[in-house]
Amino acid sequence: MGRIVRSKYRLEITDSAGTHKLLWRGRSPGARLGDHILAYAKSLERGGSNEHISKNLGYIPYPSSARIIEQDTGRTVAQWKAGMFQVYEGHEAGESAGKLPSENPSTSTERKVRSAAADRFGRGKADPFFEHGHWWVKVYEEDPDGYRDYVERIFSVVDTNRGFDFEEVS
Repeated sequence: MGRIVRSKYRLEITDSAGTHKLLWRGRSPGARLGDHILAYAKSLERGGSNEHISKNLGYIPYPSSARIIEQDTGRTVAQWKAGMFQVYEGHEAGESAGKLPSENPSTSTERKVRSAAADRFGRGKADPFFEHGHWWVKVYEEDPDGYRDYVERIFSVVDTNRGFDFEEVS
């Protein structure tokens, strides 16, 4: 009749929605795994082939880790882990790091921006907000002149490939 062909490897992608198991066709992936995961993350965004997954969940489940496992032995042959401040938004192939454009910011990005702002300005002093397709941080500090209770400063959030940086705009 026919024969059953079983894939030698399986891909396991972990995101905020859980771990998903997929077939990996071909040879052992080596360095291709990172490229594959970044392409998969892009496919979850608006206009991508997996946009329906994001719409169904109500957010984009960007991958936090992935690994390829040999089916017969259960041995992990390749692994990928997202960086501490991994940012997928606004990075096309060959595009340099810059602002963080997005119409619907992900909650994971918000947590990362909030954490970086707390590290830079102190807990409870920084209030990140998303406006006009960009992340901003409002910082409240004591007025050095003593005229007011506090001074409000606004910073633009910039992705530097090493994490987030803040540029003062007011």
